[in-house]
This record gives sequence, C-alpha cells and structure tokens, in this order.
Amino acid sequence: QDRFLNGETADNEAAAAKRVMKGLNRFMTAENSAMQSLSRYPLDYKRAFTCIPKTLRMMFLHAVQSLVWNRAASHRVTMNKIDVLAGDLVAIGTT
Repeated sequence: QDRFLNGETADNEAAAAKRVMKGLNRFMTAENSAMQSLSRYPLDYKRAFTCIPKTLRMMFLHAVQSLVWNRAASHRVTMNKIDVLAGDLVAIGTT
C-alpha cells in the first residue's frame, strides 16, 4: 500500500516486503525467498526472481510460453484461418 501511496522508494518496498512475509506460511518457500530478497535489496527484482528455485523459475517460463501459444492459437481460430499462411511452420512428408 505504501508503495502506491507514497511512491516507489527503497524504504517503502522493503517495508511492503516485510509485511507480505508476515502473511506467508513456512511452506511458501518461493514467495518467502523472493520477499526476503526484496526486504534486503529493495527494488532489485532480478535478484528476488533468482532466489526462486530454478525448477520453479522454469515452470514460470513454460507457463508464459503456454499462455502466448494459447492466445495466438485462439486468435487464429477466431479469424477462421485454418489454411496454411505465410510464416507458418509446416512439416512435409510426415505421417
């Protein structure tokens, strides 16, 4: 809340991260890691993201890839374009 009312400052970011940590349980390891990092290094979001375990970061990446693919496929279907268009990847000679 402070961040949006008073602007984005290091002190506000650290205070917000500490308040969020109080509401997290001990099983929320990724969230706790990110919030601990933000409380120590406010506004350093890259460092906070790298505190999350690599396997979970990869899952985030795959989720974003899936979202992009699904939106593109949905857009293609709503355009009623089922034919091959320029730029499509096509496998030739496969069964």
